[in-house]
Amino acid sequence: MSVDSAWRGILSNADLPTRVANVDEIDEIIEIMRHRRIDAKVFTENLLSIEAKGGLTYDPFIQREQPEVSPSARYLSSPAYLPLNTPFWVLAAFPDVIVWLQETQLKTLADSRKSDAPEMLHLYGIDAGRAETMTEEAFLNSDRQIRAKWYSSLIESYVSGTGKQLEVSIGPGSPNDMYASEALINTLGAEDAYGLIAMNTATCYAVLKTGYANRFRDEMSLIATAGAIDAAAYIGLRQITVREIQEMSAKCSGSSFPLLEFVLLLEMRIFEIDAPEYGANQIRSSIRQQSGEIEKVIRSIMEGRSAHNPAVAAAADQFMKDWRNRKIRKQLGIANG
Repeated sequence: MSVDSAWRGILSNADLPTRVANVDEIDEIIEIMRHRRIDAKVFTENLLSIEAKGGLTYDPFIQREQPEVSPSARYLSSPAYLPLNTPFWVLAAFPDVIVWLQETQLKTLADSRKSDAPEMLHLYGIDAGRAETMTEEAFLNSDRQIRAKWYSSLIESYVSGTGKQLEVSIGPGSPNDMYASEALINTLGAEDAYGLIAMNTATCYAVLKTGYANRFRDEMSLIATAGAIDAAAYIGLRQITVREIQEMSAKCSGSSFPLLEFVLLLEMRIFEIDAPEYGANQIRSSIRQQSGEIEKVIRSIMEGRSAHNPAVAAAADQFMKDWRNRKIRKQLGIANG
């Protein structure tokens, strides 16, 4: 997955009732998200919870029974604690920083010997002397909110001052680590990205076939589940739906090698999302040209000639066992969800 395209889609989402970020600062904000390795799935769930002021009662992404709203975002979802005129991208990605800022402000105000202004400005990376000569435009963007560069300094003040890991950042081994996936694809090169998607889907298929075959009503249901696990990040960001995955699987039911045909369709869909500038026809043509190599990768996994990616195999196993995935398992038609 292209990290930049994923973040650009989220930050520019016109379907949300509230603007997430200032349009002139989106590139700068994407760099902040990258640098701090913010989890896009948790960010999105935080965003919906805060925007709904705590009213979110369902998970519209991976169909889990409870949304993965972070603790500080849940706190800020209450209208009593939601700060005014703070950009939604900050509230959703760095709710712990905002809660810490509120607490720091209260402590400073409680000390009657202090003025809170110099200390608060210092947290944003601005010394009192510089503040006296700063224009409003230098501090506020066109939405009259504090600019992203100053929030970046505030985040650094929190991290260096508390020594804590950011609440919404991706930890080691997270299945939502789109940064690691992008780094691997960049290391492999664009051509081998086709093989990576095939390898991951085939690995999920092999794990499901070996350990859980009796829970699937048919082969196409098993294939759709393998694809859903591999495409979890796209489903989480609502770029691909479970129904779409099922429709892809259904189209392959008459094929002599349905898993291969499914992988080709899935790759086409993923590359249409990640590289729309190439156009659907060029993407389809390119993937069809690679179909021979993609088939070799799949057969190598299925025949045991290539080792499974341990992280992908673990994700498939966890998907089938974790109670939080019951809703999506039911949607995929898996028995004993």
